[in-house]
Amino acid sequence: MSSSRSSLPSTRPQAPRVGARPLLAAAVVAAAALASACAPPNASAPYPEAEPPMGEVTPPGIVRYYERAVDLGPILEGFPYERFEASIARQRLFFLETGEGYTLKSMELPASGGPVDLRAAQAISDVDWSTRSLWELHAPAEGSTLWLHADARNDERMNLWTLDTKSGALAQVTTTTTSRLFRRTTRASPTCRAPGRPRQSSAPACASARSPAAASAR
Repeated sequence: MSSSRSSLPSTRPQAPRVGARPLLAAAVVAAAALASACAPPNASAPYPEAEPPMGEVTPPGIVRYYERAVDLGPILEGFPYERFEASIARQRLFFLETGEGYTLKSMELPASGGPVDLRAAQAISDVDWSTRSLWELHAPAEGSTLWLHADARNDERMNLWTLDTKSGALAQVTTTTTSRLFRRTTRASPTCRAPGRPRQSSAPACASARSPAAASAR
């Protein structure tokens, strides 16, 4: 005997079928609405055919702030000077000019204490100091000799050297294998006092408080 359920029609509701054309029409309407929302409110002006009149030509690196012209060239290109050492006794300034090589230069300090033009400095040595280490420079009050705390090949085996500012001759004075032998000390040991300091105790003056460069230059 067959079941009565198989002969009865299904009473479950069916989802309505949607055709492809209504979906396509809805997508076109949505795209048109999106395009209209992104469109600029004002129409763009066409590019003029005639060239604008020539204005004032400003050199590269120069910017204007109201009535002032500020040269940003040294900042944009990098400051090419470093390792400044001033000798008040000689009234001279020593420094390195960097670039493809490092050149040791010197210039006279103005007596008025005004600004200086570092580009006017003269080279005092033909040594490329980018291939060597130069830690300190000492200029005695008299003579043309400079004392340098430097090495020979960037290995930081520091020694004392002399440099004749007139001839540019560089000569090695000491020969050591350590980089910490010659160091400038600014504090005296408890058992002695530095030369020139007030005699606050009966401690004798330090025999080694004076730097080797200063001692040799005297």
